[in-house]
This record gives sequence, C-alpha cells and structure tokens, in this order.
Amino acid sequence: MDNLSKYQLNRFFKELSSISKEACDNEAAAIKGGGTVMPTRLQGSQSYTVQVGDETNALIVQFRHPNYPLDVNLQVAARETYGPLVPRCQHLERRLDPLHVYIMDDVSGEALLTSRYALQRLENFHLLKQTVQDFAVFSAFAWHRRPTSMPSFSKESIQSDYSSRLRHGYPMVINHGDLLENNIHVDVQTGHLAGIVDWRDAKVGPFATQLWGLENILGIRGSTGMRFHSRHSELRQLFWQTLDEEIGDESEGFREAIRTARMVGLFLANGDFADLPVDERERDLAVLESTVSQLPDIGLWTSGGGGEHFAVHIS
Repeated sequence: MDNLSKYQLNRFFKELSSISKEACDNEAAAIKGGGTVMPTRLQGSQSYTVQVGDETNALIVQFRHPNYPLDVNLQVAARETYGPLVPRCQHLERRLDPLHVYIMDDVSGEALLTSRYALQRLENFHLLKQTVQDFAVFSAFAWHRRPTSMPSFSKESIQSDYSSRLRHGYPMVINHGDLLENNIHVDVQTGHLAGIVDWRDAKVGPFATQLWGLENILGIRGSTGMRFHSRHSELRQLFWQTLDEEIGDESEGFREAIRTARMVGLFLANGDFADLPVDERERDLAVLESTVSQLPDIGLWTSGGGGEHFAVHIS
C-alpha cells in the first residue's frame, strides 16, 4: 500500500472513531463466509476497501463514509453500457452502521497507477498498443448501447454545463467522470483492459467527454505536466482509427462533435480552478497545457476545414 493510501485510511478511521479497521475486517470475513481479508493496494479518501478470499475466488468489500454512498442503479446502468469491464456492485444494508457496505466483483489486473511504468517501456510498446485499442473499444460501447433504465438527467443542466447548442441525435451516455490511473486496471501480461472501477462520479453527459482518460494511458502526470510515451502520436492515431471502426459509418457532423466533446471533457477534467487568475505553477494547468500542446490528432476525422465547435444536440 502506498503512502497516500495509508494516510487516507488513517484519516478515514480517525474521522469515524466509532468504527475500527478490525471491525470492518471482521464484517468483511463474515460477509464472505470466511477467508483472508487484505486491504487493496489503493484506497480512496472516503472509503476502506478489502479483498476477501484467494485470487481465484475473491470478493471485494467496500466500507464507505456515511456521506458518500454509491448509486448502485447508476453502476448497473454503466455495466449494461460497458459490459463486464464494470464490476457488479450490491449494497448490503444495515451491516455496519453508520457505514455504507458494498460487495463488488474482484477486478483482475493491476491499476495503471502501478503498472504504467512497465507499460511505458519501449520493449512493451505492443502491450500499450493493446491497452489503447481496448480503451477505444470500451469507449465505443456507449455509442451503440443504452441501459434498459437510463439514469435521469436534466437537459437544462447539460446545456449549462457545456454551454453548447445541442443537436438532435447526439448520444447522451454514462461517462465515468474520474478516469485517473488508479481507476483503470490492465493485465500487464497482455496489455488488455481488465476493468474500470470507482464509478461514484459517473453521470450522464455527451458521448466522448470521458475520452480524456486516454491521456493517462499515454503518459504520466507530474508536477510540471504530462510526460508522454515517445510514440504517443502513433498510439493516438491507433486510438482514433479503432474508435472510428467501432462506431461505424457516421456523418462528418457527428465526427466533429465527437472530437470537440473530447476536448470539452479534457478541459473540464483539468480545469477546476477555484481561484482566478490561475497561478502558472498550478498542476492541473500544467497538465492541461502539456496535453493540449501534444495533440496532433486534433485534425483527424475531418474532411474539410473549419474551426472547432461544439454542436451536439440533445434529442
């Protein structure tokens, strides 16, 4: 477990002084019917997550802060959209009050946070290519699939959030909302995506606004911005080619909207600046600047000239 996870766990149990780590471990073992309880390598700021059982028959149990429950219905809808890469999730009521207790599938593979250095090695370029292709396929699922019960959303809210005209027919989909390195799991032996976890911040919005997650596959965040793989331009082209194939024959108008929605998502993911003007040393600003400056694929998917514009409409 890294130092950040240790710090967050200490703060979690300090704030919830009526609940101990041992009580959570005992409850997790009781839920599984026995077995070894091990904290997962990465922990969140508002939860304690453990793996119960061996690797072939493990269960994930998560104990969440009373003020930070999960929307299980939204996660069900996400799984219907993106398939088994989204772990199943069930809320167990009144198991360890005041905490919210959930059981989830154990996602295989390793979080990109710990596997990215291996994937970024030049000799593992074939593995990173596979990860990029899988992320394109994963992203395209939302273009074609709609959950049987789409979570409610406000057209007015989306218009306010994106300050855009919204064209008839452009898909409103479930977007993850937090595709950082700790939430993308990869099989380091094959490069295949193994799972996408932590859907608490997911919400309905325009398709492609979560494509900023690609940047966390292609590069590594630092205090001075993103440091990208030396062949990231080739990987970007692979991503867009794969996404193009998966989405199929769509009009140029939709392709422009997809490209621009991706840019909107990139700015929203790295643009939560509370104080203006922004200090040029702000990390998010450095990440945004270093990313935008390395986007040779801005011109992909366009057969003609014209500037970027966000012209997607809610049906």
